[in-house]
Amino acid sequence: MQTKMMNRISNIGICSDANILAAFDDAIADGVDIISLSVGHLSPLDYFEDSIAIGAFHSMKNGILTSNAAGNSGPSPGSISNLSPWSLSVAASTIDRKFLTQVVFGNNMTYEVRNCNLFTLRYHHRCYL
Repeated sequence: MQTKMMNRISNIGICSDANILAAFDDAIADGVDIISLSVGHLSPLDYFEDSIAIGAFHSMKNGILTSNAAGNSGPSPGSISNLSPWSLSVAASTIDRKFLTQVVFGNNMTYEVRNCNLFTLRYHHRCYL
């Protein structure tokens, strides 16, 4: 559903409020559990003028979590544009570390892979697939 929503909103990099709200309505009608979108304004808008906040509010009222980009104009102080308290705003970052995990497949072949898993895993820090 996420891909459908993003393609439906815009294919030229400009998202109209009508398209954003229509995509939210379609996702709600389809009965999704989570809506994820990576669009944002250059600066925060009033909730009553922000189509992302309005769509996320309707999603929340229907028991659907909206996860959206914190903003698309950073990184700089105050560059977050999606501020509504009823949605989950997510930002990207980088670190100078890598986390390794052993993945064990059904045929007992083991591979060491890079990931960002910070949880303590059962089975001696191995993922079994």
